[in-house]
Amino acid sequence: MSTSPDVRAELLQGAAAIGRRLCAEAWFDAAGQQCNWMGRHDIQDGLLARYSVRSAAVGPELYGGSAGIALFLTELYRLTGERDCLRTARAALRRSVRFMQESPTGASPLSFFAGHLGMLYAACRLADADPPAGPAREPAGPAGLAGEVAWLRDAVLRGLEGDHTLDVISGNAGAIPVLLALKKRRGLEPFGALALECGEELLREARWSGEMCWWEASRLSGSHTVPPATGFSHGASGCGLALLLLYAETGEERWLRAARGAFAFEDSLFSPAAGNWIDTRFPYRKEGGGLRGTFQRGWCHGGPGIAIARMFAARLDPDRADAHRRMAEVGVRVALSAIAARMAEPGGDATLCHGIAGLSEIVLMYGEWFDGAYRAKAAATAQALLRRYGAKGDWPSGVNAGGPNPSLMIGTAGIGYHFLRLCDPGVPPVLALTATR
Repeated sequence: MSTSPDVRAELLQGAAAIGRRLCAEAWFDAAGQQCNWMGRHDIQDGLLARYSVRSAAVGPELYGGSAGIALFLTELYRLTGERDCLRTARAALRRSVRFMQESPTGASPLSFFAGHLGMLYAACRLADADPPAGPAREPAGPAGLAGEVAWLRDAVLRGLEGDHTLDVISGNAGAIPVLLALKKRRGLEPFGALALECGEELLREARWSGEMCWWEASRLSGSHTVPPATGFSHGASGCGLALLLLYAETGEERWLRAARGAFAFEDSLFSPAAGNWIDTRFPYRKEGGGLRGTFQRGWCHGGPGIAIARMFAARLDPDRADAHRRMAEVGVRVALSAIAARMAEPGGDATLCHGIAGLSEIVLMYGEWFDGAYRAKAAATAQALLRRYGAKGDWPSGVNAGGPNPSLMIGTAGIGYHFLRLCDPGVPPVLALTATR
């Protein structure tokens, strides 16, 4: 089931409005070769964040910075042909790379959301939308960015040599799907071997009890104060998905066994009464044969993100497909409940990471693969968001202080990206980028 032409036109118009505003608000250097944006930022002090409003230049990365905005503008250009989107995307990527060259952030090059790998992916998407004239450079890059692409590639190939975590946001589990997708490109063939090395490290670091396996939080997210985690962004689900993709790539049973172990660990922390998985970052306890504690409802933590991994598992592990799909359905129900609750709150977070667009994206993925009626639910959510905020452009962001943010995961670029996903299935699902769909 595809989005109807009328709905598609409405959402594409909404995405284009977001894109035009981002292009108009970009700050270019004097030469017109680099650009960036201002936006509200998170403040680490939770009490201060409730009333203090701060704006600053966004970072260089995919998650909250100029590379992520460039990715949205690239996909928008591909669907609309608006040249200003192409020019701005190229300048934003050039700025991202220059920033990392001159002022490294400390993020691992292997990080899709925070490091060089995400920038490289965005540059490759731009190359596909804007192929260079004449003989292709290796690795192929968009016009005027071949040097930046080569530098990013080399940094990624050295990624395991430096400090890195193992999770989806910052480390190996997030890198593996992207490396497998990019290894098919000319000049990036070594990424296949690097994906296997990332997987080998996941296997070495796994802790086992019977048929369950998990990873210490210090290796996943760098935290030394919490138990092993559930969830997608920093927990077992993200690792399980990465291992399943290596199983699909190689057919080797050891990847499948570890993936199943990760899901078994996570399900040991599932509460049937709550219909969700415990967030182990907060105190929890067993009581009356069940679990009591904190349950989250986002892509990053909680049932909705876990649903993504289980959707893939239902397709990549046929022997346990029914069980995985049942768990995916549980996570999607959590997402739908969270959407209803947040839509009832004026000004609720509308973004990809932990907001309405991310929840709707998970519903869309379920609709694409299992039940087309869910695509309609996602489209209805997107239309409701657009009609509520589109005219004024006052999109609620995912930062603690509220207010405008232009970025992919916690700002308007990601909302527009979700609209594009509903318009064209060829726009990749950035919440779970994979080579196998």
